[in-house]
Amino acid sequence: MPGRVIPILYSSLNKRLSDETWCTYVQWMPDFIQQRINRYRRWEDKQACLLGKLLILEGLEGFGSGGASLNDLSFDKFGRLFINGQIDFNTSHSDEYVICAITDAGRVGVDIERIRPFDLSEIDQCLTADELEYIRRASDSSDEFYRIWTSKESILKADGRGLAVDLREIKIEGQKAALQGHAWFLREIEIDPHYSCHIATNQQDFEHQVREFVFE
Repeated sequence: MPGRVIPILYSSLNKRLSDETWCTYVQWMPDFIQQRINRYRRWEDKQACLLGKLLILEGLEGFGSGGASLNDLSFDKFGRLFINGQIDFNTSHSDEYVICAITDAGRVGVDIERIRPFDLSEIDQCLTADELEYIRRASDSSDEFYRIWTSKESILKADGRGLAVDLREIKIEGQKAALQGHAWFLREIEIDPHYSCHIATNQQDFEHQVREFVFE
């Protein structure tokens, strides 16, 4: 029997919204979200924050919980955005893309990163010795590093404690991982060959469905 479907919603950041469209969407946001958006100085960061919330709204509507539900959003003590009830969601953005994963069963985390050259010495405190060696031996070390990194980040975000957890404690084996005795399940999300993206959930049997949204 197939598992639950986790919707993956994403949008592009390569086009700036018009002033009229921007004002319309911002007015949909609760005051504390508007304040959070306005803390950013660059329009790219402001728009990424706004589109992330719009994707959450689209996801909530897909579960029949849209509309005024944005007014029920709040942050937990770790800074993770949540809504009371059975629906869990998470967002991430990097350069050109904003992405959201949402589920009505269990926990979910998502991370997307643009693949860039990196200095292994700067991240050796975040990965295990085996992971570092695997990256060194990989034919494309950048691709392999970001595959591991987004996998771990998605787990941390699903777990909810973020940087309070040591990344080296996460043990990944294929599409399954363990963190402090808890099992997490991974899927790689293919959006753009220049980006690495993963979702993590504590649902063992699940499918995912990717959908792009254009806000204009």
